[in-house]
Amino acid sequence: MLTPLDALGKPSYLRLSGRERYGGRTDRTISYVEFMFMRPSRSDPEITINHDNVKEEAMGQNKSDNNWNGPLRYDANDPFGEDHPVHILDDIRVKPGCRDKVQALLYSDYIPLATERGVELAGLWLFPPFEQTDVPADIVCMWEASSLKRWWGIRGNADIEGRLNAFWQKLEPYILSRSQRLGRPPEMITDVDADRTDIATSKLPISGARRIAIVKPAHELTESDRADWIAAAAAFGQQPGVQTSEGGFHTALSFLPGQMTWDVVATSGAEVSEDRLLAQLPGPAQISQYVTLGAPLDLGIRRPVGPVAMKRTVLLRVRDHDGDEAHGALEKSLGELARRIEGIRAWSVSKVIARRGEVAWTHCFEQEFSEEGWLPAPYFNNPYHWAVTDRFFAPEAPELIVEEFLHTMRPATASYLSKIGEFEAVDRG
Repeated sequence: MLTPLDALGKPSYLRLSGRERYGGRTDRTISYVEFMFMRPSRSDPEITINHDNVKEEAMGQNKSDNNWNGPLRYDANDPFGEDHPVHILDDIRVKPGCRDKVQALLYSDYIPLATERGVELAGLWLFPPFEQTDVPADIVCMWEASSLKRWWGIRGNADIEGRLNAFWQKLEPYILSRSQRLGRPPEMITDVDADRTDIATSKLPISGARRIAIVKPAHELTESDRADWIAAAAAFGQQPGVQTSEGGFHTALSFLPGQMTWDVVATSGAEVSEDRLLAQLPGPAQISQYVTLGAPLDLGIRRPVGPVAMKRTVLLRVRDHDGDEAHGALEKSLGELARRIEGIRAWSVSKVIARRGEVAWTHCFEQEFSEEGWLPAPYFNNPYHWAVTDRFFAPEAPELIVEEFLHTMRPATASYLSKIGEFEAVDRG
């Protein structure tokens, strides 16, 4: 017997902790909600939006002349509509004769789990509206998360994500395929894309071999000590066979606090071993992650690059059995995301061709931001990020291929990525 929707109760807000390997460490825990919505160096007042007024205005606009007059505009301090709903559309192709079974499992197992996450069922449709024993059927569900902030708040909880995965695995014997898409109604579309006329991309091979090391000092360092370590990393750029060398200690929103990300470009064929790097530092340390990057798949800058306040490095481990098409879709999505965010002044998407550490990283996504305040909220709340790119990371999404990720942010004073390519082609897309 199916459970009536009104018997499932009201959703409760859940504050969820971050991922276990790097987000939920014993030395310092950053919750997923904190990571997404902390605004460093910002003092903007909280903006309260009356949802009823928004809906009435949108409905009134459509009723007046039955013509679309463009999306509503949010307050300038909330261009992404953090406090407005996000809709999730699940389209499930069901095996012949299995529609009633799948529908029963949705009501008995999934709807209570969705309610626990603060997501409510807005509608469920059957195509066709009757059971057939010899033809596949479709079940389409529309869900609503009460706000974009709430949507991010339900991410990152290992218990809930584990139960979500278990549900879809339970459903696998009865379905042929499924898709899940995120969106908003027309009146809630926000125009936040960056201008692309100033973008230049590098189509030429870069000279030298790029390496990234994450260094963990043996002891806690003072600010003066850290300055000496950063200077030592920069001085490594004067060593034989080294073209560029820059390092910096991780900022508050990074994984692996107290450690340093060190970027090195070496002359092709030059040996840059871990021992050589460690010998350059003024104190004892170990290298926890060490990767060599292949030629960038997408390397771009905005002209003029201007001052850069922060460099972000994201290491990804992508499932190898998904194939080149799925990998290519992820790689294209990462570059497209960078193009859509004005605060990213330079970026690079690369494959990892060699690594040393506990994780077999496959990709590296690097970004340089004009201001620290572009992370996390303006970056994560960009609609391309949550509706497209995050689908490769979300545990419930059919597109999921990223199994692990590690991100670090270090202060910067100038663009490192703009030094490694020849930027000739202008992207007018």
